Amino acid sequence: LLTNVKMKTDEDYFNAIAANVERTQTVTRKTAARLLDCHTSFIDTLCTRGEIKKLNLGPYCKRITLQSINDFLTRASSN
Repeated sequence: LLTNVKMKTDEDYFNAIAANVERTQTVTRKTAARLLDCHTSFIDTLCTRGEIKKLNLGPYCKRITLQSINDFLTRASSN
């Protein structure tokens, strides 16, 4: 008998998914530009430099992670 095995509950799975969603929330390049009050070409430049993270969801579908925008703003405010 397996008496020491802990079964995962739905809540365990929900918490794992919720933690992943927070890290991977994304916005369009246009929305990212609005958030940073800049042009979309500057968002592309930041992605090229590796200062913010871009996800390629398809050939014409690119998204920017909110976490990378927050990290960028934190770095910029400390300078």
